[in-house]
This record gives sequence, structure tokens and C-alpha cells, in this order.
Amino acid sequence: MGKQVIHCGGHGSGQAAKLANNIVLAISMAAVSEGLAFGMRNGLDSKVLTSIFNTSSAHCWSSEKYNPVPGVMDGVPSSRDYKGGFSTSLMLKDLKLALGAGEFCKANMPLTEICNDLYQGVADLGGGSLDFSAVYRYIYERSDFNK
Repeated sequence: MGKQVIHCGGHGSGQAAKLANNIVLAISMAAVSEGLAFGMRNGLDSKVLTSIFNTSSAHCWSSEKYNPVPGVMDGVPSSRDYKGGFSTSLMLKDLKLALGAGEFCKANMPLTEICNDLYQGVADLGGGSLDFSAVYRYIYERSDFNK
């Protein structure tokens, strides 16, 4: 499964670390998607804008290794109509678990709440089984995923 085993602390710490990682992943994918959609709506080429992101302060895994725009990268879910990968439904499950845990420990999680709503929007339009990077299509097109 993974390449590393990292001791995180006491009982439940590993679960908290996994949820924390997926919070950042969900937020960064949504941010990359929104930035790319904005740039493209303003006439920028998605590959050029991705190159700018990847050599500047917007550099992150979601842009460089798992780009959400179809045609920018080969071998990622966006190049396969968002088939395969980590499903939106699984990301939603983790976001809901994180929000529940956050409520329990009194953590303020405004971005997680917003991302939960974004990914729920993808699922509500029929994209629950698609890779979570389909949030780009939701942001850019707001179209029904069942088409």
C-alpha cells in the first residue's frame, strides 16, 4: 500500500494523520481546479498555466502529479474522463469524518466545510464514483456527470 510507515503517536493518531492529509489534498485539488478554471476563462492555456503553477508558489502535488484538467497530463484520471483513482465518494467520506472529528475536538475547519460542499456538489450531479479531481469539471462547467 504505502512506501513508508510513520509512527504518529497514541491510539487514533494514524487516523487523524490520514484525515489531516486528505483535508489538505481535497483543499489543494479544489484550489488548483479553481485557479485553472479562472485562468482558462480568462484565455490562458491550461498547459501554460500549469507550467506557471509548477514553477511558482502554486506548486503542489495536485498540479504537478495529478492535474485535474483533461489533456494536461497522461495517465491521470482527468485524462480518462475521471475514471479510476480516488473516488469523490471516498473523499466525501473522509471530509465528513474529519468534520465530525473536528467538531469533537473543537477545531475550526472553514475550508474543509467549503470543500465538503464542493465535493458534495460533484456527487449530487452524479460524479460520486468519479475521481475526486472531477471537482475541476464541477467548478469549470457545473454540468451533470451522468451525461
